[in-house]
Amino acid sequence: MIMVQLGCVFGSSQRDWIFGSSRSLGKCLILNAELWAIYDALRHAWRLGYRQIELESDNLEAVSGILNPRAKQQRNALFIVIKALLQRDWEVCIRHIRPIHNAVVDRVASLV
Repeated sequence: MIMVQLGCVFGSSQRDWIFGSSRSLGKCLILNAELWAIYDALRHAWRLGYRQIELESDNLEAVSGILNPRAKQQRNALFIVIKALLQRDWEVCIRHIRPIHNAVVDRVASLV
């Protein structure tokens, strides 16, 4: 386990800045930190009224676990609450991106 700060960034399809947040989780596994970031992003998007979003993560294990209904991680409570959020009446596209494309989020996370 390592000390973890997480961040999430909301932007328009034209890459305009909408919203960003960051917080410290203390010590936890990298996978759990990424799942918390995904959960926070989905929760914020829903509360802000967005009903069609694209969510990008540089953590392949998190993305695979969310998209694969038979993933072994399915007993993790974070996967369960994320999947519950995804069942709401909205369109959410989740995809894996390379870490190099996540520099803005990394910078926001470092602001904690």
